Amino acid sequence: MGFRLSLNFNFPFISSSPSEFWKRWHISLSTWLRDYLYIPLGGNRISLFRQNLNLMMVWILGGLWHGATYGYLVWGFYCGMQVVVYNLMQKYVLLLIPRNIQIFKYLIKLMGISCTFWMFALGLLLFQVHSPGELWKLILNATAGFYWNPVFGAKLFFLLLPLIVVEFWMIALGGTDSFLEKIVLSPLRWGSLSFGIGILFCLFGIFEKKEFFYFQF
Repeated sequence: MGFRLSLNFNFPFISSSPSEFWKRWHISLSTWLRDYLYIPLGGNRISLFRQNLNLMMVWILGGLWHGATYGYLVWGFYCGMQVVVYNLMQKYVLLLIPRNIQIFKYLIKLMGISCTFWMFALGLLLFQVHSPGELWKLILNATAGFYWNPVFGAKLFFLLLPLIVVEFWMIALGGTDSFLEKIVLSPLRWGSLSFGIGILFCLFGIFEKKEFFYFQF
């Protein structure tokens, strides 16, 4: 029809750091916050303390953009802290880890992807918080009554194993573009992809009407 829409979500769940994640997730909002708030406040041209302070301010405002509620305020603070802590670690801690050894490079990448995903997933719970009491209750419940079913754990492992293999493959090939090029050239591409998508759809599909989350803003 002649319409060209800008890319707004660019494989965010392969991000290995909070900073990379927010460059891939909701790109239009992240870009707007960067161009109209963070850069006018000084961007990266000022001291490290001022940079991190400005990041916190921008993220808190980004949380309030979603809604003027306690949960969104806490979520903005939480996301800002992730970025600030990562920036400090990158400057003072991560430089000490040897990266010239290939296996270390892959392990660091994989650990980064896993930690980034789980930090994002935990942050989604904050949307449901409406008071400090609810936040405290959420923290207590998240660390209590944990039960692990070995049978379910084994099933979950075999379901996730193909995704883990694909993730390692993507890292080994050097990124998403190389991975997609290999898939396109493979003669079994459509059958494999169709089968995998069908299995995931049957197992994890939501068969009820749901409004897209960002339509409410």
